[in-house]
Amino acid sequence: MLKNETRLIIGSLFVHFSLKHIFIVPKTRLDLQKGDSLKSIGILTFIVVSTLAHANKKDERGLFFRPTWTAAPLCADRPDFLSEPRSESMTSFSDLPSVVLIARDAEYFIEGHKDNERMKLYGYQSFLRPQAGRVLCGDASEKIKDRMSVWAPTLIDNQEEATVGQSVWQFQMLVDSGRFAFWNFKKPSLETRQGLESLIKASGATFKIYQRAHDEYEVLIVKKEGPMIQYLTVRYDAIRKMK
Repeated sequence: MLKNETRLIIGSLFVHFSLKHIFIVPKTRLDLQKGDSLKSIGILTFIVVSTLAHANKKDERGLFFRPTWTAAPLCADRPDFLSEPRSESMTSFSDLPSVVLIARDAEYFIEGHKDNERMKLYGYQSFLRPQAGRVLCGDASEKIKDRMSVWAPTLIDNQEEATVGQSVWQFQMLVDSGRFAFWNFKKPSLETRQGLESLIKASGATFKIYQRAHDEYEVLIVKKEGPMIQYLTVRYDAIRKMK
């Protein structure tokens, strides 16, 4: 059992309890081959949440819908993920093997100029913990009020016969009078990999896919808007067989 905020029972049903909601969905059996791993029971909870596009009809914005404004230290350097060495990239989700990719964490970095004022924002989101994303640093004039966003998949089902479908979030960074916030908007589930690619490309972004390890993948998304560039990396755990 998990503490207070979330409990997960794996049996004939997955049951997800939160302070306000109870979600019940048919049991999904996970067949994990050697080398596959679930870093935390939080990933199982995330599967349940991700596959329920309309679990709560009163609020379809997902778990992390309340931006929390905060001050942040200045961004001294660019994050390491921008310069990490990577293997040869894939340019389509159809290039992936037959796996289900479950988002583990994400880093979001923005740099450029707004109204001739320099701006940098950097945030981190863990999907294994039930809290919203954190703003790690920010550098923006108090004159600036803006919101930047990028669409990215958080659940990718690349099996020949999809069993859990695709899930997409809109990651957002906000700045207002020297304060910052990082929050997310969950889009109703998509049915196909092609839908994922179309959504990302329609937003004006490009993406590349990397295999970081046997059971770990990364999607790196870049979005340019005038003098502003947004970088979002999402890292995933891979499940080789799900029925």
